[in-house]
Amino acid sequence: MMLNQELKIVQISSSLSKEFGGPSTAVNNLSKYFSSMTKPHHFLIVCGQAYDSNNVSASNEGNNANKIVFYTKKNSIHGKLLNLKEVRRLRQVLLNSNIVILHQIYNYQNVICFFICKFYKKKYYIMPHGSLTKYQRNIHKIRKSFVNIIFYKLISNAEAIIVATDMEKNQIEERFTTPCVKLGLGIESYAKTPREMSGKLGLAPYQKLIFLGRFAKKKRIDLLIKAFKTLVEIYPTATLKIVGAGETESELKLLAKEFKLTKRIEFVSWVS
Repeated sequence: MMLNQELKIVQISSSLSKEFGGPSTAVNNLSKYFSSMTKPHHFLIVCGQAYDSNNVSASNEGNNANKIVFYTKKNSIHGKLLNLKEVRRLRQVLLNSNIVILHQIYNYQNVICFFICKFYKKKYYIMPHGSLTKYQRNIHKIRKSFVNIIFYKLISNAEAIIVATDMEKNQIEERFTTPCVKLGLGIESYAKTPREMSGKLGLAPYQKLIFLGRFAKKKRIDLLIKAFKTLVEIYPTATLKIVGAGETESELKLLAKEFKLTKRIEFVSWVS
């Protein structure tokens, strides 16, 4: 990122409701980072957000972006079919920006953004948040086959696809010629040592941790177990409950056994 220039950055996302998990948190964190930079002028356009502001992701706190929200009655993971007035507002912001970032793929507003950027020769970047992985391709497969003609145009005309993991990058490069860049997901640094970090986070001497989700390599539960091993060295009575199911379950159990954490880590099958 060119910190020494006056940048005008616009991010476009579907609803930031916390019910939609990781992508909404990632959008907010990236937005907070842009807002903390001294030079850039940053817009965040949210499409398909319900009027109830309590549904906004908790990570939205501290986000000082110039936010434009195109509301709907219910939070929508697929964004919103924009009316003419909203399209004009979107066009105005896009034309006044240096960098356009489209979040996810199969969203209504992304189609509008594609045509605006294509007509005015504006470059844009895509952050698919896992929506182009093999796992996600098998979800709503028939429905997606009808719209892929449009969305594949969106992907092929992007300046680059930005992803968080090598796995996602490799799977995208198998299918698309658009440049794909792995940047990862940033974390905030609290302290130099695990004990100092636990103090910064306000951790009590006795810890009960829990993970809920799909057991997949991209979730990096192996890193959670390795980090938990360090925590147990500081707090020997700490426990970790891992709840879910998936293809990496046997590998994770072997890792817990290797680190001699079987008494501290409990694996629970899938819970709806």
